[in-house]
Amino acid sequence: MRLLIILAVVLPIAPALSQSIPPAERFWGQWRGPHATGVSKTADPPIEWSETKNIRWKVEIPGRGAASPVVWGDKVFILTAAPVGVEGRASHEPRGGVRPRVAHRFMALALDRGSGRVVWERVAREEVPHEAAHVDNGTWASSSAITDGRRVFAFFESRGLHVYDMDGKPLWEKDLGDKRMRQEFGEGSTPALYGDRLVIVWDHQGQSFIVCLDATTGNELWRVNRDEIIHGPRRSSWTSMAARKSSRME
Repeated sequence: MRLLIILAVVLPIAPALSQSIPPAERFWGQWRGPHATGVSKTADPPIEWSETKNIRWKVEIPGRGAASPVVWGDKVFILTAAPVGVEGRASHEPRGGVRPRVAHRFMALALDRGSGRVVWERVAREEVPHEAAHVDNGTWASSSAITDGRRVFAFFESRGLHVYDMDGKPLWEKDLGDKRMRQEFGEGSTPALYGDRLVIVWDHQGQSFIVCLDATTGNELWRVNRDEIIHGPRRSSWTSMAARKSSRME
Protein backbone atom coordinates (compact mmCIF):
# COMPACT_ATOMS: atom_id res chain seq x y z
CA MET A 1 0.00 0.00 0.00
CA ARG A 2 1.40 3.38 -0.93
CA LEU A 3 1.26 6.22 1.51
CA LEU A 4 -0.25 9.27 -0.20
CA ILE A 5 -1.38 12.71 0.80
CA ILE A 6 -4.52 13.76 -1.00
CA LEU A 7 -5.48 17.38 -0.58
CA ALA A 8 -9.02 18.30 -1.54
CA VAL A 9 -9.95 21.76 -2.79
CA VAL A 10 -11.18 23.78 0.18
CA LEU A 11 -13.15 26.98 -0.27
CA PRO A 12 -11.29 29.93 1.27
CA ILE A 13 -12.59 31.83 4.25
CA ALA A 14 -13.94 35.28 3.44
CA PRO A 15 -11.07 37.81 3.84
CA ALA A 16 -12.88 39.88 6.48
CA LEU A 17 -13.68 36.80 8.54
CA SER A 18 -10.19 35.40 8.09
CA GLN A 19 -8.59 38.48 9.64
CA SER A 20 -10.72 38.13 12.76
CA ILE A 21 -9.89 34.45 13.40
CA PRO A 22 -6.59 33.62 15.16
CA PRO A 23 -4.22 31.43 13.08
CA ALA A 24 -4.39 28.70 15.73
CA GLU A 25 -8.10 28.32 14.94
CA ARG A 26 -7.84 28.74 11.16
CA PHE A 27 -5.20 26.06 10.64
CA TRP A 28 -4.97 22.38 11.57
CA GLY A 29 -1.85 22.51 13.70
CA GLN A 30 -2.06 19.23 15.59
CA TRP A 31 -3.79 15.88 15.71
CA ARG A 32 -7.58 16.31 15.95
CA GLY A 33 -7.27 19.95 15.01
CA PRO A 34 -7.30 23.32 16.78
CA HIS A 35 -9.85 22.34 19.44
CA ALA A 36 -8.75 18.69 19.87
CA THR A 37 -12.21 17.63 18.68
CA GLY A 38 -11.53 16.60 15.08
CA VAL A 39 -13.72 19.52 13.96
CA SER A 40 -12.87 22.84 12.34
CA LYS A 41 -15.17 25.80 12.96
CA THR A 42 -13.93 27.68 9.89
CA ALA A 43 -13.21 25.17 7.08
CA ASP A 44 -15.59 24.57 4.19
CA PRO A 45 -14.36 21.32 2.59
CA PRO A 46 -16.07 19.40 -0.22
CA ILE A 47 -18.35 16.59 0.88
CA GLU A 48 -17.38 14.26 -1.96
CA TRP A 49 -14.30 13.53 -4.03
CA SER A 50 -12.84 10.94 -6.36
CA GLU A 51 -9.70 10.45 -8.43
CA THR A 52 -10.85 13.30 -10.69
CA LYS A 53 -13.17 15.42 -8.55
CA ASN A 54 -12.17 17.95 -5.88
CA ILE A 55 -8.55 16.78 -5.77
CA ARG A 56 -5.91 19.51 -5.89
CA TRP A 57 -2.86 17.22 -5.89
CA LYS A 58 -1.57 13.84 -4.85
CA VAL A 59 1.99 12.96 -3.84
CA GLU A 60 3.75 9.78 -2.75
CA ILE A 61 5.45 9.89 0.63
CA PRO A 62 8.56 7.73 1.18
CA GLY A 63 8.27 4.82 3.58
CA ARG A 64 5.29 4.12 5.80
CA GLY A 65 3.51 5.92 8.61
CA ALA A 66 0.12 6.36 10.24
CA ALA A 67 0.82 9.98 11.18
CA SER A 68 -1.85 12.50 10.23
CA PRO A 69 -0.74 15.54 8.21
CA VAL A 70 -1.01 18.95 9.87
CA VAL A 71 -1.38 22.31 8.13
CA TRP A 72 -0.21 25.84 8.87
CA GLY A 73 -0.25 28.67 6.38
CA ASP A 74 1.09 27.45 3.04
CA LYS A 75 2.73 24.28 4.41
CA VAL A 76 1.63 20.71 5.14
CA PHE A 77 3.76 18.68 7.55
CA ILE A 78 3.95 14.88 7.69
CA LEU A 79 6.12 12.29 9.48
CA THR A 80 7.22 8.95 8.07
CA ALA A 81 9.68 6.10 8.57
CA ALA A 82 11.46 4.87 5.44
CA PRO A 83 13.36 1.55 5.45
CA VAL A 84 16.95 2.00 4.34
CA GLY A 85 17.81 0.11 1.16
CA VAL A 86 14.19 -0.78 0.36
CA GLU A 87 12.73 0.85 -2.74
CA GLY A 88 9.41 1.11 -4.58
CA ARG A 89 6.22 -0.51 -3.34
CA ALA A 90 8.15 -2.65 -0.88
CA SER A 91 9.07 0.46 1.11
CA HIS A 92 5.37 1.07 1.87
CA GLU A 93 4.58 -2.46 3.02
CA PRO A 94 4.10 -3.28 6.72
CA ARG A 95 7.43 -4.37 8.21
CA GLY A 96 6.48 -4.76 11.87
CA GLY A 97 7.00 -8.52 11.78
CA VAL A 98 9.89 -8.66 9.31
CA ARG A 99 13.09 -10.25 10.59
CA PRO A 100 15.76 -9.11 10.75
CA ARG A 101 14.61 -5.51 11.18
CA VAL A 102 16.41 -3.00 9.00
CA ALA A 103 17.44 0.56 9.76
CA HIS A 104 14.82 3.23 9.07
CA ARG A 105 15.11 6.92 8.38
CA PHE A 106 12.72 8.78 10.67
CA MET A 107 11.73 11.77 8.60
CA ALA A 108 9.82 15.03 8.83
CA LEU A 109 8.63 16.60 5.58
CA ALA A 110 7.17 20.00 4.74
CA LEU A 111 5.12 20.19 1.54
CA ASP A 112 3.80 23.20 -0.30
CA ARG A 113 0.08 23.35 0.36
CA GLY A 114 -0.72 24.59 -3.12
CA SER A 115 1.28 22.13 -5.22
CA GLY A 116 2.47 19.22 -3.04
CA ARG A 117 6.11 20.08 -3.77
CA VAL A 118 8.51 19.04 -1.00
CA VAL A 119 9.75 22.28 0.56
CA TRP A 120 12.10 20.60 3.01
CA GLU A 121 12.88 17.13 4.28
CA ARG A 122 14.80 16.26 7.45
CA VAL A 123 16.06 12.91 8.73
CA ALA A 124 15.59 13.18 12.47
CA ARG A 125 17.35 9.88 13.14
CA GLU A 126 18.44 6.74 11.34
CA GLU A 127 18.46 3.50 13.34
CA VAL A 128 17.08 -0.01 13.64
CA PRO A 129 13.86 -0.04 15.72
CA HIS A 130 14.50 -1.81 19.04
CA GLU A 131 11.08 -3.53 18.95
CA ALA A 132 8.66 -4.89 16.40
CA ALA A 133 5.32 -3.31 15.48
CA HIS A 134 1.94 -4.83 14.66
CA VAL A 135 2.47 -7.27 11.80
CA ASP A 136 -0.30 -5.90 9.57
CA ASN A 137 -1.08 -2.39 10.78
CA GLY A 138 1.96 -1.16 12.69
CA THR A 139 4.26 1.65 11.61
CA TRP A 140 7.25 3.32 13.24
CA ALA A 141 5.83 6.77 12.47
CA SER A 142 2.36 6.72 13.97
CA SER A 143 2.56 9.95 15.97
CA SER A 144 1.42 13.10 14.19
CA ALA A 145 3.46 16.26 13.81
CA ILE A 146 2.48 19.43 15.69
CA THR A 147 3.02 23.04 14.71
CA ASP A 148 2.16 26.45 16.16
CA GLY A 149 3.36 28.46 13.20
CA ARG A 150 6.77 28.99 14.79
CA ARG A 151 7.97 25.44 15.37
CA VAL A 152 7.35 21.95 14.03
CA PHE A 153 7.43 19.14 16.60
CA ALA A 154 8.30 15.73 15.13
CA PHE A 155 7.70 13.04 17.76
CA PHE A 156 9.00 9.56 17.00
CA GLU A 157 8.58 8.29 20.59
CA SER A 158 11.49 5.89 21.20
CA ARG A 159 13.42 7.74 18.47
CA GLY A 160 12.99 11.04 20.29
CA LEU A 161 11.28 14.41 19.89
CA HIS A 162 12.85 16.60 17.20
CA VAL A 163 11.91 20.26 16.86
CA TYR A 164 12.45 22.48 13.80
CA ASP A 165 11.61 26.02 12.83
CA MET A 166 9.19 26.54 9.94
CA ASP A 167 12.09 26.46 7.46
CA GLY A 168 13.39 23.13 8.73
CA LYS A 169 16.25 24.42 10.90
CA PRO A 170 16.81 22.09 13.91
CA LEU A 171 16.07 23.84 17.22
CA TRP A 172 16.31 21.15 19.90
CA GLU A 173 15.64 17.48 20.56
CA LYS A 174 14.72 15.33 23.52
CA ASP A 175 15.23 11.59 24.07
CA LEU A 176 12.88 10.02 26.64
CA GLY A 177 14.29 6.49 26.25
CA ASP A 178 12.91 3.30 24.71
CA LYS A 179 9.32 2.19 25.09
CA ARG A 180 8.49 -1.46 25.69
CA MET A 181 5.02 -2.00 24.30
CA ARG A 182 2.63 -4.84 25.10
CA GLN A 183 3.12 -7.70 22.62
CA GLU A 184 5.44 -5.37 20.68
CA PHE A 185 2.39 -3.91 18.93
CA GLY A 186 4.20 -0.63 18.27
CA GLU A 187 3.90 2.96 19.40
CA GLY A 188 1.43 5.66 18.43
CA SER A 189 0.81 8.49 20.93
CA THR A 190 0.80 12.15 19.88
CA PRO A 191 1.72 14.95 22.35
CA ALA A 192 -0.48 17.99 22.91
CA LEU A 193 0.74 21.57 22.59
CA TYR A 194 -0.74 24.30 24.77
CA GLY A 195 0.98 27.67 24.45
CA ASP A 196 4.61 27.02 25.31
CA ARG A 197 3.91 23.71 27.03
CA LEU A 198 4.17 20.33 25.33
CA VAL A 199 2.54 17.44 27.21
CA ILE A 200 3.50 13.84 26.48
CA VAL A 201 1.98 10.58 27.70
CA TRP A 202 4.71 7.93 28.01
CA ASP A 203 2.71 4.78 28.63
CA HIS A 204 4.37 1.40 28.21
CA GLN A 205 5.39 -1.81 29.98
CA GLY A 206 8.01 0.01 32.05
CA GLN A 207 7.48 2.95 34.40
CA SER A 208 4.81 5.09 32.75
CA PHE A 209 4.47 8.84 33.22
CA ILE A 210 3.13 12.12 31.91
CA VAL A 211 5.75 14.80 31.27
CA CYS A 212 5.44 18.49 30.44
CA LEU A 213 8.23 20.14 28.46
CA ASP A 214 9.02 23.78 27.74
CA ALA A 215 8.24 23.99 24.02
CA THR A 216 10.94 26.62 23.48
CA THR A 217 13.87 24.84 25.13
CA GLY A 218 12.85 21.22 25.74
CA ASN A 219 13.48 21.61 29.47
CA GLU A 220 11.36 19.33 31.62
CA LEU A 221 8.89 21.36 33.69
CA TRP A 222 7.20 18.52 35.56
CA ARG A 223 6.72 14.78 35.45
CA VAL A 224 4.17 12.55 37.18
CA ASN A 225 4.76 8.80 37.33
CA ARG A 226 1.90 6.34 37.17
CA ASP A 227 1.46 4.49 40.46
CA GLU A 228 1.82 1.00 39.05
CA ILE A 229 0.99 -0.67 42.39
CA ILE A 230 -2.39 1.05 42.78
CA HIS A 231 -3.41 0.62 39.17
CA GLY A 232 -2.38 -3.03 38.89
CA PRO A 233 -0.19 -4.75 36.29
CA ARG A 234 1.40 -2.60 33.62
CA ARG A 235 -0.74 -2.13 30.52
CA SER A 236 0.56 -0.29 27.51
CA SER A 237 -1.80 2.21 25.93
CA TRP A 238 -1.74 4.47 22.87
CA THR A 239 -3.46 7.47 24.43
CA SER A 240 -2.89 10.93 22.96
CA MET A 241 -3.25 14.04 25.11
CA ALA A 242 -5.83 16.80 24.80
CA ALA A 243 -4.39 19.73 26.77
CA ARG A 244 -6.65 22.10 28.66
CA LYS A 245 -5.65 25.07 30.80
CA SER A 246 -5.09 24.34 34.48
CA SER A 247 -3.05 25.79 37.30
CA ARG A 248 -0.53 23.00 36.79
CA MET A 249 0.31 24.36 33.35
CA GLU A 250 0.91 27.97 34.43
